[in-house]
Amino acid sequence: MARCDVMAAMFRGDFRESSAKVVHFPGVTKCCFQQLLVYLYTDEIDDSVNPSNCLELLELANRLCLPRLVGLVEAQVIRELVKLSNAGVDATEHALRLLEPCQ
Repeated sequence: MARCDVMAAMFRGDFRESSAKVVHFPGVTKCCFQQLLVYLYTDEIDDSVNPSNCLELLELANRLCLPRLVGLVEAQVIRELVKLSNAGVDATEHALRLLEPCQ
């Protein structure tokens, strides 16, 4: 939990999670939580993070106060959008899809 102060406080402090056998993260899919675990253990993100599946991980990173994870996800999405653009694909559509949930 060294990378996540929020989780360290949850599990080491006087919070109910510290004695719970199971801790629920409402609204977080198994896939997203696995991506979080990859980051927590390696300080890296999985190559599977891309513009179409990054929003849930960004939301969780913000929820857990993990600015480095936010930055890694943003950088990965930018790399993927640049790859699409270099391959002749209009990356604008992909970028606009990222903004839809913000409306």
